[in-house]
Amino acid sequence: MKSIDFTVSPLLVFLLLGFIPVAYAQNLGVTQSFRAISLDQPINDLALVTGDTLVDFEIPSHRRSQAYLYQGDRVMKFVKKGTPVPEEGIATLPVIMQVPVNSSLVNPLYIFYPKVGEEDAAYGVFSVEDSPGRWGGGETLFVNLSPYPLLLLLGEDGVERVELQPQGTLIHSFEQESVNVRVRVAAFVDDAVHKGMDTRIFPASTHRDLYFIYPLKKGDTGNVRMRLLREHLNAAIRAYDKS
Repeated sequence: MKSIDFTVSPLLVFLLLGFIPVAYAQNLGVTQSFRAISLDQPINDLALVTGDTLVDFEIPSHRRSQAYLYQGDRVMKFVKKGTPVPEEGIATLPVIMQVPVNSSLVNPLYIFYPKVGEEDAAYGVFSVEDSPGRWGGGETLFVNLSPYPLLLLLGEDGVERVELQPQGTLIHSFEQESVNVRVRVAAFVDDAVHKGMDTRIFPASTHRDLYFIYPLKKGDTGNVRMRLLREHLNAAIRAYDKS
């Protein structure tokens, strides 16, 4: 029987041992450029802990925020804006909100929305891919922020159908001539189908459209509304180039 030589060369040992600290260091922290939006009132009372500094965190409600560069561990921490930093350092400040970093996304958009009846945090946060390199002009991103599975019927005849699970997302490319598109939304609630809404959207080849779909109000089972966040592709590129 032929013997197998398991001898490892000194060079390979050096490379393996040299790689371990690097890999370990990479797991300790993350660097990410991101933007944010509030689906309720603007949020202006938070400061983001990034590295060894505090950055005032401004989240508008009808547009994306400026791009923020975050450096730190895999959970972003927020403190109350204007809180004096003690001699012991930023790490001793009381944290009033934490947001897990979605490191699988490039240039994510963090969506802040109010959490009704829950006391553990003032806001819920959901993140979506927002890199202009991943979806661009003429493309539409649908985001289901409702608790219902949804069915989207696109076009006058509704032949094109798209399913969206709760907190599901979909990037859809419309034909260039599709400037006035009918969209009907049905919600599945307790094994029944509810008419969610019937509306029209207006895609543009130069713009990126993001549609948030969320419940109309508490108690209206299955009813949803759709809110548009539109941005010119060039504006998206400039925003992240500045970060």
